[in-house]
Amino acid sequence: MSRSTDRVRKLPVYHRRGVSHAWLIDPLRYSLEVYRSGPRGWAQVGLYEGSAVVRAEPFAEVPLELGLLWLPRRGASGPRVNPVPPP
Repeated sequence: MSRSTDRVRKLPVYHRRGVSHAWLIDPLRYSLEVYRSGPRGWAQVGLYEGSAVVRAEPFAEVPLELGLLWLPRRGASGPRVNPVPPP
């Protein structure tokens, strides 16, 4: 599916159904966006890129090495490294 489908169609459905957290993973941008559901909808609680080691809600006890998820880009030796701290 597309990024717009995930944000515009899926996230509202998940919120109505009581899903507490959502992760949007973009393998082309090497990014992970973490959202928490609240009374007014979704709030972004984390944005991570590259090969950062992430401890993201609701699995903060489990480290996830994002670099293991990505295929290298053509002509590159591996994923770019540019961790972005949560807001």
